[in-house]
Amino acid sequence: MRVAPAKALRGTLRVAVDDDGNLYVAGKRPFGVRMYTRRGRLVRGWASGTVREAALEEPAGLAVGPDGLIYVSEAAQALVRVYSTDGTLLRTLSAPGEGAQFAGIAVNGGLVLAVDPRNHALHVWSRDGSYRLRADLSPWITGSQASPVAVAMTPAGECLVLDTPGARVLRFRLHL
Repeated sequence: MRVAPAKALRGTLRVAVDDDGNLYVAGKRPFGVRMYTRRGRLVRGWASGTVREAALEEPAGLAVGPDGLIYVSEAAQALVRVYSTDGTLLRTLSAPGEGAQFAGIAVNGGLVLAVDPRNHALHVWSRDGSYRLRADLSPWITGSQASPVAVAMTPAGECLVLDTPGARVLRFRLHL
């Protein structure tokens, strides 16, 4: 049975909104990243055919920072790639050690956060790419299921982490 391209892609789409209300959608190769106005008009996009560095195997998280840059984490890699709005790869954020796998990401103030569901961890960088912290969330997230899967930052600096197996949101204050 052949699956329609749109159906095959649907499960991998990630969405983010910038401060102006523009919508960004990321999807696995060959979709790439596309920017739409708040009214749904395609403004620009880039994919593996147009910008080689923007080829996404399977995006796991997407965020637009207050700096207007686009942050994308990949499901199978412990990387967060940072792009300009024209698709230029500016830098890559990685975690020290091995075995991490990033899911959701968030950008707020001077921080970039990514959650690692495989190891029940939260990773934090400065927006300039300096690695700051690995927080072990195992005391709050138990069991062998992959979690957390999403992260967000409030304007007040609180970190919200989605623990789907526990059907709850954990709230932390980061003191960096």
